[in-house]
Amino acid sequence: MIDLYSIALMKLLKIQLTFIILITINGIGCRTITKKEYGNKEKTTFVWENQLSVDLDEISVHSAVEQGDMAKIRELMKKNISLDEKNEFGITPLQLATVKGNLEVVKLLLKSGADPDGQNFSKQTPLHFAAMNGFEQIAKQLILSGANVNSIDDEYWTPLNCAMWKGKGIINIKLSKKKKVIELLIRNGGKLSELTNH
Repeated sequence: MIDLYSIALMKLLKIQLTFIILITINGIGCRTITKKEYGNKEKTTFVWENQLSVDLDEISVHSAVEQGDMAKIRELMKKNISLDEKNEFGITPLQLATVKGNLEVVKLLLKSGADPDGQNFSKQTPLHFAAMNGFEQIAKQLILSGANVNSIDDEYWTPLNCAMWKGKGIINIKLSKKKKVIELLIRNGGKLSELTNH
């Protein structure tokens, strides 16, 4: 006679086995052989039919910005890529460089024509991120490039609201760094939103 413990154990093993089979099928998939010509040479490669094809030589501008790879960013810009293209999270390369705190990449993107007021899905601009994280030099570069110091996001926050928020921002910063950004924004006409209730 089978007890309840044995039944529960068998069900658990069945679930685990099903899970392992699914992972194996998904990981292996069906593959076909394709031949591509490279110059005068023909190269045979395997293509996994259940997965997206990936060209490892291609890298997005977002990936290059994430890595801080200035050479790759310059190389991609020679291909006339859009510097204001949004990734799957709605982030522009300039916003990503700002969040990473990479002043040199920010300068390069701005000099190359990136929109200093490019918005993500929440209508936040790079200046919102610079203010939130206390990045004074990046905020200064954005303002010098024409960023709107009073742009309003979808929660009615201006960059000054972000700088004055007592939280730490996206990355771990010392709150004292925000004081310099607050002063910079106010000197350049930054105002608090009257509509926010935060």
